[in-house]
Amino acid sequence: MNSPITGRKMILNYEKRMMSFRRENFDVYFHFWHCEDSNEKFEDERLAELNINQLYNQYRAKHNIPTANEICRIREMYDIPANKMADILGFGTNQYRQYEAGEIPSVSNGRLIMQAADPEDFIKMVKSSKSEIGEVYANDLIKKVFEKIDVKISDEVMDYSEPMSSLSGYRRPSLQRLWSMVIFFSERIQPYKVKLNKLLFYADFYHFKLYGNSISGTTYRAIPLGIVPKDYQEYFAKGIYYGILDLNTIELFDYNAEQFVGKIPFQKQLFEQSEIEVMQKVAETFNSSMSNTQIVEINHKERAWIECEKDKKLVDYNYAFDLKAI
Repeated sequence: MNSPITGRKMILNYEKRMMSFRRENFDVYFHFWHCEDSNEKFEDERLAELNINQLYNQYRAKHNIPTANEICRIREMYDIPANKMADILGFGTNQYRQYEAGEIPSVSNGRLIMQAADPEDFIKMVKSSKSEIGEVYANDLIKKVFEKIDVKISDEVMDYSEPMSSLSGYRRPSLQRLWSMVIFFSERIQPYKVKLNKLLFYADFYHFKLYGNSISGTTYRAIPLGIVPKDYQEYFAKGIYYGILDLNTIELFDYNAEQFVGKIPFQKQLFEQSEIEVMQKVAETFNSSMSNTQIVEINHKERAWIECEKDKKLVDYNYAFDLKAI
């Protein structure tokens, strides 16, 4: 970006700064363009969005308030329209639609929405709202929800009991999203497991760098071979168990390489456009010509790995602002 004062190119920088929301203060990594000639600092539209998202995400995490995406997903779990969900929760329809569009609920309303993610609690809410939604509709909905309780995979898709934090990129963990990211990279560059773990890291952290939240909510750990999802063996095993992923073992010289492939197509509808663009950028940057050894070497140059590997620490997503490779 060029300086509006001198017309010369400015430097992108960031500093830790306190920002306030609803009378609460939070430290954010405030990003700005720095004009060296005038010493003035400027935000463009993208940086303003990144800065405010960091503030909102910390407020949501502190009070366990669901994101707009989660609010939509909770309603979609029960396959009901927004006006019915608003009636069940006791909100005005316009108010509820604003929450799905991105407005942050109050603490009490946020907790009520989170409570609705539990099917048993949701059934109690439906029973209490029969006069608003109609007894016939309520009874049919209760029957449908009872059937859904038995679908165990829903427990693995989005863990609404898991808190959001800077270790999850201020997103609740979603195995369904993580598995679909695996399928995305498998379809495009067929990586082996060592490289796949780095692709997942770079996708989640690069999205955080640009927008202030991760894609999958996965927590990562620094180990000798680089930065990897904390429990990647378990995550991949569950993907195989549920018939979403498959494992190919390929003989390479003196060892067997593992390669995960999708048993279902990439689920584009799970992702926002910004998330797909980030994954595409990662696939292009670390394309099929890059070996496991090369991407490990690149990963070892990241500040996140240098500072966390010695004690195999979990990696804070704020390290994303110092990514070198992308």
